[in-house]
Amino acid sequence: MLDPRQTNFLAYFLDPKSETYSNALQSALKAGYAQEYAESMLYQLPDWLSENLGSEKMLKKAERNLEEILDLNTVEPLIQNGTLVIDEAGNRIERHNPQLLKEKKETTFFVAERLGKKKYAERKENINVNIPTPIYGGESVKTLPDYGDRIISPNNSDKKAVSDDKENS
Repeated sequence: MLDPRQTNFLAYFLDPKSETYSNALQSALKAGYAQEYAESMLYQLPDWLSENLGSEKMLKKAERNLEEILDLNTVEPLIQNGTLVIDEAGNRIERHNPQLLKEKKETTFFVAERLGKKKYAERKENINVNIPTPIYGGESVKTLPDYGDRIISPNNSDKKAVSDDKENS
């Protein structure tokens, strides 16, 4: 767990929109560190900073790789028995590499689901039949066996349960 100064330092130092982006001294001072500590922070490289900078570096690599895969050309020349296949006019015949196409498709879905959650993420509905249905005003309720037909709701008000026979009439 990071303390507030550590969190603020990382936000100031790593966010390209920050006034102190990529400036460790100014980011540390803005986060509330003393001048002496701020000046030596990158040289001392405490564990919390090393771990977070390492994670940031790996994230940048992952983003670079995602871009490369998204831009990946999946079309390649058709080769049969070690020979380039050409048509009657002498043009090479090309086809989509199914494995590259699959990788590109999966990466595209991965990025779209995470960066475009509202637009592309698949909804996962919970269809657990043991969840009580909300009634009157959308409150979930729970019948307690030791209280018979009394129901306890989240707002702690007691309600009388209505049997299925009375509810349907």
